[in-house]
Amino acid sequence: MKDSNRKFEGFAHNLIAESLKRWAAQSNFVAAKLQERLQYPLDELDVKITEVMFDSQGHIDLKPVPTKYEYTSGDGQVQFTGGKQQQQH
Repeated sequence: MKDSNRKFEGFAHNLIAESLKRWAAQSNFVAAKLQERLQYPLDELDVKITEVMFDSQGHIDLKPVPTKYEYTSGDGQVQFTGGKQQQQH
């Protein structure tokens, strides 16, 4: 899954996390294995997936991945706003 989505630089982790959350929501076994596996990230992509998959206390968060985002052309960064529109001043 990581290899097929790695090309989506800047938001691959969100695509992967979204799929994993749907899978984990259907199976407690999958949720437990994900929690176990992502305790020890292997690379930067794993770290980003972990940030999306777990809340601040380390519990798996099965809420949908935010879909609203702000993209600044040229810097390659995609900022997810969690459904709230951010205003530029």
